[in-house]
Amino acid sequence: MSALLIIQPVSAGLGLVEAALRQGLRPVVLSFEQEDRTVPASMIEDDAVEVYQVDTNDRAAVIAAAERLAESHDISGVVPGFEYFVPVAAEVAARLGLPGLPPEVAKRVRDKTLMRQALEAAGLAIPQFRVARSGAEVEAAAEEIGYPVVIKPPRAAGSVHVSRVERAEDLRAAYDLLCSETDLDLGNDLGQEVLVESYLDGPEYSAEGYVVGGVATVVSITEKLLSDPPSFVELGHTVPADLPAARLGELADWAATVAEALGVDNALFHLEFRICAGKPFVIELGARMPGDQIANLVALSTGVSLAEVFIQIVTGARSSGNRGLDVDFARTAAIRFFRDPQLDVVTRVPEIAQLRAGKNVENAGLTASVGDRPNSHSDFRSRLGWVVLTASDRLSLEDAWAEVGGKAQFG
Repeated sequence: MSALLIIQPVSAGLGLVEAALRQGLRPVVLSFEQEDRTVPASMIEDDAVEVYQVDTNDRAAVIAAAERLAESHDISGVVPGFEYFVPVAAEVAARLGLPGLPPEVAKRVRDKTLMRQALEAAGLAIPQFRVARSGAEVEAAAEEIGYPVVIKPPRAAGSVHVSRVERAEDLRAAYDLLCSETDLDLGNDLGQEVLVESYLDGPEYSAEGYVVGGVATVVSITEKLLSDPPSFVELGHTVPADLPAARLGELADWAATVAEALGVDNALFHLEFRICAGKPFVIELGARMPGDQIANLVALSTGVSLAEVFIQIVTGARSSGNRGLDVDFARTAAIRFFRDPQLDVVTRVPEIAQLRAGKNVENAGLTASVGDRPNSHSDFRSRLGWVVLTASDRLSLEDAWAEVGGKAQFG
């Protein structure tokens, strides 16, 4: 049986394991199997999935393990299971002679500084930006750009320590807080380098798509619901965005241009952007599965499985699609996250069965437990739970959210 090599599947990347099985491939997984880099036991209990332990943050170790596996397995494709592993997956695919994201492009889309430079050279709209590596450099960059500014680590994920700063007297505190973060994300720290950017004042969206043979195909324009500044916690996503069909098509064509300008090929892409004064500005692009169950929403709305598309691409089984928007939205799908910025300690959580019984509810889950202090972080870790909804139209979906939201009582 042909095998699909998956490097450290986490979160949305776990869907690649299930999709490989559906497509008759044997998932072969490289995983650290410690701390927050593990494969759920339920996923490997029937021996349908092979897991090999390796430090997935060690590039040389991953490449060596992949080359050893290629001697004993018929590996037909390589995919990254999370944002951090996009570059090493690209390099492994290239070494094994398999379709994949070009390694030089993988580095470009993983580092927001390199990404900004490439987009600027292509003449695409981006925020003003400066790179800073000290408190003094951060302050100088902000003065040059003008307040408000956004500061962010250039190689992190999940909007961790991305914040808007309104005035000079608050800037050093925001930078010091970022530099003092002790929690590692999949074994990665944030470092001292940051991007200082001009604030984009407008609604946020994402484009989900893929590129094969240099042709960028878009399967969703997704609308985002964000918390109030200074942080940017994602509180929900809706597929499709509540925009006229012609506008969705225009944005999809623009998203295709962005992916092509960055050189993305043989990969999925998740492009985040804001619209300011009617014009889209790039925030960032990831060449991997989108997080926050966006792939699930796309499947519920359009029937397109991004995980299966990704696997078909890296195994050479997918030909190029039509450029731009190439999908029909059969219904509206959304995820909404529960959050309470005033909550100090979780003292009670709602019954999952009660949430799942709500009108138009596809599924629901909790991410907080009694005793947690969710607001000790100002990012996705402050979320308490989630619910996925579907409806025939946007108004019905919002009514369903209002109903289930009233049942989600956290104390």
